[in-house]
Amino acid sequence: MLISREYSLLLLLMSGATYRISALANYYGVTARVIYYNAENIDKYLEELAKDKYSPGPMSLQCADGCLKLGGHFPDNRNMLIGRILDDARYEIALSQEERQLELLYRVLTGKSIRIPDLTEEFAVSKSTVLKDLELLREYFSQRSVQLKHTAGQTIPQSDEFSVRLVAAGYMAHLLNVNHGFYRMVQETHIWQFRPYCFYLHCMGALSFGRLAELIEESASDIDLPYRLLCNCLCGIMISMIREQSGHHLTVSRSRMEFMANLASFDAARRLVEKINFYVPVSTPGNLAAFVALIAAGAEESTGFKVYLASRIDFKILAANITAEICRLAGLTPNQKLIEEVQSEICRICIGGRGCVEHENHDLANMIQNDYEHLWNAVEQGAKPLCKLMNHPLSGQQIGRLALHFVDACEVIKGAVPAPQVLIVCNSGLVSSRLICRKLQSLFQIKMLGCVSIYEMNHFLKNHSVDYIITTVPVLQSDTAVIQVNSYLSGEDLGRLRRILPPRSVQDQLVEQILEAARESGAVTDPEGFAGRLETILGLPAKERSFLHAPGISGIIDTRNILLDFPCNGLEEAVRKSGLLLLQAGAIDPVYVEEIVENIRHAPEYMLIGDGILMPHSRAAEHVFQTAVSVIRLKTPVSLNDSGPGGIRWIFTLAAEGRTGHLTALEQLSQILAESWMMSELEQVCLPSQFKELLDKFVAINNQKERGGDVVD
Repeated sequence: MLISREYSLLLLLMSGATYRISALANYYGVTARVIYYNAENIDKYLEELAKDKYSPGPMSLQCADGCLKLGGHFPDNRNMLIGRILDDARYEIALSQEERQLELLYRVLTGKSIRIPDLTEEFAVSKSTVLKDLELLREYFSQRSVQLKHTAGQTIPQSDEFSVRLVAAGYMAHLLNVNHGFYRMVQETHIWQFRPYCFYLHCMGALSFGRLAELIEESASDIDLPYRLLCNCLCGIMISMIREQSGHHLTVSRSRMEFMANLASFDAARRLVEKINFYVPVSTPGNLAAFVALIAAGAEESTGFKVYLASRIDFKILAANITAEICRLAGLTPNQKLIEEVQSEICRICIGGRGCVEHENHDLANMIQNDYEHLWNAVEQGAKPLCKLMNHPLSGQQIGRLALHFVDACEVIKGAVPAPQVLIVCNSGLVSSRLICRKLQSLFQIKMLGCVSIYEMNHFLKNHSVDYIITTVPVLQSDTAVIQVNSYLSGEDLGRLRRILPPRSVQDQLVEQILEAARESGAVTDPEGFAGRLETILGLPAKERSFLHAPGISGIIDTRNILLDFPCNGLEEAVRKSGLLLLQAGAIDPVYVEEIVENIRHAPEYMLIGDGILMPHSRAAEHVFQTAVSVIRLKTPVSLNDSGPGGIRWIFTLAAEGRTGHLTALEQLSQILAESWMMSELEQVCLPSQFKELLDKFVAINNQKERGGDVVD
């Protein structure tokens, strides 16, 4: 008996193609270890299948070099074997933890019986497992002020219908996102054996899941609907239809309905409900539209106080005042379109409060703060009336979304020619994407839209206009121009980009001011004074002065953290040793060591930054005390898929304390890796002190080149 993911994986392998373990793990939203475990179960299933008298012959999974392939004898009519597998998937299927909890949620929403002995037998699990699943369900609801009362074999939610639906939709979205459930339900052909789809069929009938997702995107084409809110809308609609069919009707008061009509998402929700009504009868279209509009606006579970507050506020006047103040501080000109956009954003903030669901791309707000700091400060200052109204300050994501509406106005004021819109696509976006963003923005006149994972790329492209995709991972199909680069942007990569992207231009007047400041400072003999003048000219606050003195690569590599010709039995041992060097230096705590080892164990190929060069790192910044890098040169290269013909030779382990303080060092490291002569000399050094001297020499030569002087060896 297999779980739905294992049946799905087996049907995928029936094509006869070879799949990388890492690609399968990314597709199903699990670790590579889980895929290996699933493969073992599938192999056992195939052994049992071969014993059947109608079996075409022995088959088995072949696992080699990090890849999976189905081997053995295939019948001439492959459809016969697929039919047999699908029959087993329909009647002999085990439930995952998320699928069991979805079944329990369905029973709670419909008032069906929940008896422990019956569930134990039906789910084929122990009593303690069922009790644990029920406890997780109760805990999620109770944390959101909805109590579940168990009586007479039923579990009944104790709250108003509005809150029950919101909490249930949030819980369902959480369960489906665990294993990329939404993506699989839209993309897979043989989907009905996936338990959440069975859940879906209970309420939506002829309207397929993929078609419902298309209807939502079509209806919300004029508003910015992030991927997570799209998923929440899908769940909210399903939950609402289930509750309606079970006799639980939603009533929206007149004052609340009037408030909903001011939301930009309400018109989109109303169009969506009209389209759904063609497939599935909707008893109260207006109430369902109001509910979906709240979810699309980013509502959290406790909306009562926000709606009460909103009914006593004229959002149009508030938006006009805030827009006028922000424009005054930023030197912009307000207009009607800008006021309407700000009004819609203020509604979203008021409904969502502290816990509103934002776009999954957290780097977007950071980029706005870095690239338009004057505007960011203006928004932060101008939005104070809204903070007073909400009784708490705006989050960084909320300021970023509000500032985003003013960015176009800033570009017009600058008189800039529309720059190409660039999207960075990578795996995790922790180190390489920030480095690429910083380097590209320093060299080219481009508009950086953000950094997304390969999994989020297609959805991002549906909602944004992108001129170029710059990616560090393979992109198989895209209508947008794709430029694949190395994660450290080699000289060859930059050469290709220079032929495509316009170079960054600096205003002549600004250059003259900087040169004048340099002359008056006496050839920069007073760095602090020179930095102060630049801050005045560029309009930078004093707190940003530190970026002018960010440590280089030589400053964060200590000779104690350099180990040359280290003998090891495997990659994991070498990475652990590199972490221990930083631990002994007091740069990190033991948790960070385990984090990087776990990352290497699950996805080592995503830590490659060059041929034979690995950079282990982790997001666990709270376990880092100071920015540092350890260096290990292995005595014998360790084999790793896609690491180059010679295997892994160098390991540079990064511990980054801040968000950007390490980027100057990483930029210098990327320049070192791009220079073959430098790597050749590093291969020859015998002592850590020689390694450090060579780094200092390279940085000095590079600085001399940037100043335009002659390089003296």
